[in-house]
Amino acid sequence: ASLFLSEADGLAVDTVAVDVAELKADGSTTLVSDAAQSDLNVGGTLVLRTVAGSLMLNDGADADGVAVSAAGGVLLQAGGRGSDLLVNAGVRSTGGEVTLKAAQGIALAAGLDVDTSATVLLDAQAGALTMAGTAAVNGSSVRLHAATDVVLGQVSGAGVSVVAGGDVLSATGSTVNVSGGSLRLQAAGG
Repeated sequence: ASLFLSEADGLAVDTVAVDVAELKADGSTTLVSDAAQSDLNVGGTLVLRTVAGSLMLNDGADADGVAVSAAGGVLLQAGGRGSDLLVNAGVRSTGGEVTLKAAQGIALAAGLDVDTSATVLLDAQAGALTMAGTAAVNGSSVRLHAATDVVLGQVSGAGVSVVAGGDVLSATGSTVNVSGGSLRLQAAGG
């Protein structure tokens, strides 16, 4: 099954547990607890958008390093002026395109993977796209775009395109920034 979610303001994917008090007929209460859930795992396509707020992806209680996993395509979009996409845990698709978009900037934390056998698009529409040195983006083809700078960690694809309104830079601690068949670089910076 696929999942399509839209949030009016900011949103974090994280671990969530709920406890409530159930009022009984005699006036006493009993605690009702729902087990903690974390991450988003979908058997089809996953679309998660904010209309006007930042989107943060964190690893859940399972500590597997992955926040989002889908069998189909994945769209993660932080909409609204100044809204960032903060990726602190991996994003994986086993069979579809992966698109990460932010109205402002995108930041990928150390040690995570954005991974699919299909194409990957990262688009920081008004800010920077910043990868930690050990963050990895892997796809059949990869396009990275930022209105300002693109800071590269590790990118792999048969074809890779990097488009920066500012500079294309190497992240501290990265070894090989791009590996694959062909590379296209476009930077408007000095």
